[in-house]
Amino acid sequence: TAYNYLASNVKAYTDIPNKDGYGPYDGAVAKTALAAIVAGKKPTSVGGFNLMKALQKDECPATATSCTPGSPANIFASISDSFVILAEARAGGTYAPSAAATNYFTSLQCGNGGFTDGTAACGAGTADVDSTSYAVMALQALGGHATALANAVNWLKGQQQPGGYWIEQGIANPDSTEIGRAHV
Repeated sequence: TAYNYLASNVKAYTDIPNKDGYGPYDGAVAKTALAAIVAGKKPTSVGGFNLMKALQKDECPATATSCTPGSPANIFASISDSFVILAEARAGGTYAPSAAATNYFTSLQCGNGGFTDGTAACGAGTADVDSTSYAVMALQALGGHATALANAVNWLKGQQQPGGYWIEQGIANPDSTEIGRAHV
């Protein structure tokens, strides 16, 4: 029932037709594609749209100068890119993440092992608990990134408080705690 509702409202949620001039929203497209995969449906046919082709079409090309090659065209946080990588990796085949998309995604990992919540390469920047947790899922789906995965998990372990919870947005956060526990 939930999937059917989402599929029937895919245009409103993802803005694939780009009615507002900002879409499609690649994080929403990727989440919808994952919902289709989990529901046993085809992410290539949701509400009349091929969500996987939409994600591929929105990937910044290697020759671009106005965006980072491999990045999704319309994301506002690294969690959205984790969802894109996760959807593409789960779909696989011709929809598997490109090398450029994988390179962009891994550039969001900070020197300390965590992942930034932003969309620019992290380097020595600040890592984020939720962003790192979602990135761990994407790294697991990608495979072949054992060191990056171990570094992300170790960073998450280092953020866990003595009471077993994680702090996000300055408070003991139940969402962050549940996401964190799933990955350490």
